[in-house]
Parts: sequence; C-alpha cells; structure tokens
Amino acid sequence: KTLGIEHFHNAGYKGEGQKVLIHEVSNSQHKAWIENLGKQIAPKAEIIFRTEGSSLEGSVKYCVDNDIPFMNASLRGIRIKDTPTYQEFKKKTLFFASAGNTTTEDKYYYPASHDDTISVAYGKMIGSMIKQSSHSAENNKIDHIQVGSLWVGGTRQEGSSFASITSCMMMVLYAEAFKDMYNRQPTKAECINYMQSNYKDL
Repeated sequence: KTLGIEHFHNAGYKGEGQKVLIHEVSNSQHKAWIENLGKQIAPKAEIIFRTEGSSLEGSVKYCVDNDIPFMNASLRGIRIKDTPTYQEFKKKTLFFASAGNTTTEDKYYYPASHDDTISVAYGKMIGSMIKQSSHSAENNKIDHIQVGSLWVGGTRQEGSSFASITSCMMMVLYAEAFKDMYNRQPTKAECINYMQSNYKDL
C-alpha cells in the first residue's frame, strides 16, 4: 500500500500497451525474482529481457530501434559509451538502474553513476518516511530511494535491484494512465517531473 500500486490497479491501469526492457546479467534466480516483481506491479506490460551475454550497448540500441520508453538494469562494473545511439536513447528512454553497494575499494557501481540514469537506492519504511538502507551506496549519485522487496519461499529478498525495478514499473503504470488521459505517451521530462512531484506519495 505504501507504493500506491492499488491506486493504479483499482483505476484499471496495469501497464497495458507499455513496453519496458530489463537488462539483467545476474543469475537465472535473480532474473526470476526481478521478473516476478515486475509482473506483480504491471502485469499487462510487455517486458523484454536481455540477459547474460547481451551487451549494454545492444540493449540501448534495441530501445532506440523499437521505441521502448523504459529500461531497467541491476548490473555493475559497466560504463555506457557516449555514442550517437546513446544520445538518441537519452532523449526518449527513461533508464532506471540499481544504485548498488560500495566495494571493498570504495568504488561505486555503474551505470547508476551516470547523470542521465535514474539511480535508485533501497529504503525501508520508518513510520511514514522512507529511510535509505545500508543495502545501497551512500553517494551523491542517488536520485531516488524506494522500498522494494519480494517474498520467496518464506524468505524476504530485498535490496536496490528490487527498488529499481519497482520504481521503473511504477512509472510504467503512470505512463499508461497519462496516455489514457492525454492520448499520447508522456515525454521523458514529464515522467521525471511526475517522479519529483509525487514519489513521496507512492
């Protein structure tokens, strides 16, 4: 309920007509968890997975070629090359990425550190406030703190990977509602404006 998912679902918005690409290079179990959570939030959205062996540049190009407005990644250790394709990608695709954690060398994971990426940290509800968890890196590149977890076999799986896909799929629901009201897909700027104005209520 703290996410406001019911608000969209009760109004009939479950991601229909929306596309999101998930770039997932972790193991198959992690992929299954992310897919499960994504489908719980936006069960009617078209989710495209690019998994192990898929390059990040390839996923960026796929979004550009197929007009995909949302992309999510929970990966680390990769920088995005600043190509003409990436410049086009930035104009029309909202890219969410897990903020990750610090390493023993006190370096931060990428691509969450890029200015054009919405870097999402994991947080826990403390009363009516969301407090950043130690699961997420403490740095000035974090754009949003979001709750996000999944119960699997009686065990609660949580962390920035789950927070990132939660934020991404919530925006998928918003985009469907926006299109229903205004008969067009919201722009990237309009999505960001909505997040900045309303995420405290989600």
